[in-house]
Amino acid sequence: MGNIYNNLGKKCGDYMQKQYELAIDAKNKLNENFHKWMSFYYVANSAILLSVVGIANQQANMCCEVSFALAVIGVVISIFWKLSCKGHLYWSQNWIEVIFRLEEQLFKDNDQFKIYSIFSKKVHSEKRDFNVSTPKLTLYFSYIVHFSWVIYSIFPLWIILRRYFNSYCLVLRCIIIFIYIVIAFWGHSLFRNNLKSRTDGSHTLFE
Repeated sequence: MGNIYNNLGKKCGDYMQKQYELAIDAKNKLNENFHKWMSFYYVANSAILLSVVGIANQQANMCCEVSFALAVIGVVISIFWKLSCKGHLYWSQNWIEVIFRLEEQLFKDNDQFKIYSIFSKKVHSEKRDFNVSTPKLTLYFSYIVHFSWVIYSIFPLWIILRRYFNSYCLVLRCIIIFIYIVIAFWGHSLFRNNLKSRTDGSHTLFE
């Protein structure tokens, strides 16, 4: 009986060790993919910005329409960028929680082997200023870019409305601008359920 229990314990330990390695690998691949996604958003926003600057230097009749269309594309891309950052933070935090729990089960009282757990609990006071989350910084930057595109797009939109609705009152143009701002900032929340990566109940890996 003792040999059976020992064999079962060894198999469980090997299984948890494999889980631990897979969890770390999944977290590392998540971070690697995150940097690839961010490169796309950086390039896309830069390309749109260069196009807007190039159009601003021209005196064509349709400059405002083209500038507004590009700004709207910038708004949409920055929304996707912001949601990608949120999704990465969500999964990253959950994978870290998985690693913490596996470390507690694998190493128990051997704290020197709990690499992730020790690092999360022990931050040296002299290095406190270095405790900065790059994904959170990227998320905040995406908020700034999103806000900037929305604000910029209002100017060509106002000129377009003044050109095509000059006979209407100022209040109507302000109402259209207000509706556009609401949609640009909060319109994506209407599709929140369709954007979830998991729709089968709880959205945390652990309760």
